[in-house]
Amino acid sequence: MLSKRFLQIEDHRKASIKYKLHDFFMSAFAMIYFQDPSLLLFQERLQTAYNKNNLKTMFDIESIPKDSQLKDNTV
Repeated sequence: MLSKRFLQIEDHRKASIKYKLHDFFMSAFAMIYFQDPSLLLFQERLQTAYNKNNLKTMFDIESIPKDSQLKDNTV
């Protein structure tokens, strides 16, 4: 439900963006959900341990922003 809502938000940023707003918002939500200080390291640990990308399957995130981008709001 949250993912669908984020997809409805119109993106007014310039064309030279690296991450979709949906991926940014869902990554921030996943970081809170899993209570992990580093979302990217958490993702890498899952991929290595289980050969699965939980963020893509659970949260429909195509591209994961780096932690610094989430904290600095520089998407």
